[in-house]
Amino acid sequence: MPTDPQVDVVAPANIAEGFGRYYPGDFARFMRNALGSLHETRNHLGAGLEKQYLTEDLHRELGILANRAIGASVGLTTYLESCKEQWKQDRKDRTKRRSRKRLS
Repeated sequence: MPTDPQVDVVAPANIAEGFGRYYPGDFARFMRNALGSLHETRNHLGAGLEKQYLTEDLHRELGILANRAIGASVGLTTYLESCKEQWKQDRKDRTKRRSRKRLS
């Protein structure tokens, strides 16, 4: 199916880069980028079916996989967003404790 040759690697690359950033807020930002790429991929499946590059069965199977990937990504993004503020507070608390230890 002629398309951008990078479209199949963008979502996993964003997920990997976000994971490597360690901070939940950064990871969530990269997950949102990955979600955009996953939705784009799902859209390309429709175009592939329309242009008869895909059979109905293959389109349905790939659509299920795309939807599962999107669902899992939404779940992870929601989790990361929910712990972002607590993680920031914990980080501040750890920094304060370290500063007090150095001053002692």
